[in-house]
Amino acid sequence: MLACGLATHFVPLEKFSALEDALCKANTGDPKIINNIIHDFSNKNPKLKEKSQFFRLKTINSCFSRRTVEDIISALVSSVSMKCTHFLHEYTFLYFCKFLQLLKFSYFPILKEQMDEEEEADKNKDDWISWTIKTLKKASPTSLKISLRSIRTGRLQGVGQCLIREYRMSCTVIQGKVCRDFFEGCRALLVDKDKNPKWEPSKLELVSKQMVDCYFAPLDDEDWEDLKLPVRPNLTSYAISKL
Repeated sequence: MLACGLATHFVPLEKFSALEDALCKANTGDPKIINNIIHDFSNKNPKLKEKSQFFRLKTINSCFSRRTVEDIISALVSSVSMKCTHFLHEYTFLYFCKFLQLLKFSYFPILKEQMDEEEEADKNKDDWISWTIKTLKKASPTSLKISLRSIRTGRLQGVGQCLIREYRMSCTVIQGKVCRDFFEGCRALLVDKDKNPKWEPSKLELVSKQMVDCYFAPLDDEDWEDLKLPVRPNLTSYAISKL
């Protein structure tokens, strides 16, 4: 999460007690001082796990930067297709290398080892892409579209605006007037447990922009109130955006 920019610090578990003592000793609410203390205890270059999403950032950025959910899924599918074509070329090359081996070319084992490493890396990558495509296609089309809109809207908002937006979304989901997929998902997963939800609308192309807009607007209900956050004028702009 740190390498991908989703977290600001990574503090190893064994340093938690010392960090807590340092924060208590500082006895301050100044976000800059708190940030500096955490920075002193953080691991600046944590070791990435072998299957870390960080190693897939190129594919993630390429596919998930597309404008719509439909475009994202299409890009993922195309990525798998390109890998299949690439595999056919490598397969032909492998047979060529075997021919060279018969002719006693000594560098074949090195080529074979490199190809095995690349093939394993590509297999793991393809498995992740296939799993991602399958997961997206199983999800509620409405949920996918409002989630994408929310994530991209939130990039330009402070935490207060994000909380208000997400409160509106949650209330609209629970209200169930635009779409009842939340209740259908609960039925399929928690009540009947058949894990076979019947989404409505059932396809991405049937979820209109007007439907998505409803989740980001105040509810049309006289008994409903928008989320009201307490005003804290003494906070710095840094604290307002981060806390």
